[in-house]
Amino acid sequence: MDIPSERERTPQFTQPVRQIMVMLIILGLVVFGGYLIYPAVAPVFLSSPYLNGVIFSVFVVGVLACFWQVLQLTSSVSWIESFAQYRADHDEHRAPR
Repeated sequence: MDIPSERERTPQFTQPVRQIMVMLIILGLVVFGGYLIYPAVAPVFLSSPYLNGVIFSVFVVGVLACFWQVLQLTSSVSWIESFAQYRADHDEHRAPR
């Protein structure tokens, strides 16, 4: 059995497309579930709208932050791919954040 040398191996990196799709599906399911149970929880939610509004706002900010971080991975993966493949257009001094 032949083991490839270090130079023969090519690193493979993938964009986080599957993770983004799973996140979107789960977000859709959460929104749909919230839509279904809203009539049952509306009286409880409206009993303290300011507190629940803050809780909901923090949830939305957290979800957006998670999506932002995963989307930032796309530029990082592109940078790592160009670095690993020694592309001519690669900028070594401008690493991803």
